[in-house]
Amino acid sequence: MTDFGSVRITVKFLEHLYEVKTIIETHYEVLKLKINLKSLDFNEFGYSGIHMEIALPHASLNATTQDFAHIICEIQIRTLSQDVWAEMDHDFFL
Repeated sequence: MTDFGSVRITVKFLEHLYEVKTIIETHYEVLKLKINLKSLDFNEFGYSGIHMEIALPHASLNATTQDFAHIICEIQIRTLSQDVWAEMDHDFFL
């Protein structure tokens, strides 16, 4: 495990996933990006959403924030329905 912390952001609509992703990319250095938004049949379970690993950009570091340079945070972005679906997937198949 490389991340220090994690955040899950849930939004109402699919188009908001990319809006949030863009905001994060504007303010942080994206180390890893995984977009998993495949369509599933009605009888399939699976995870959908956007995963990002981020760090503070080097340009924003100074003497006060330098200690945070190595910290990596994972961000999961998904819709509310994707979040519920993922929870059901974990409950039924783990």
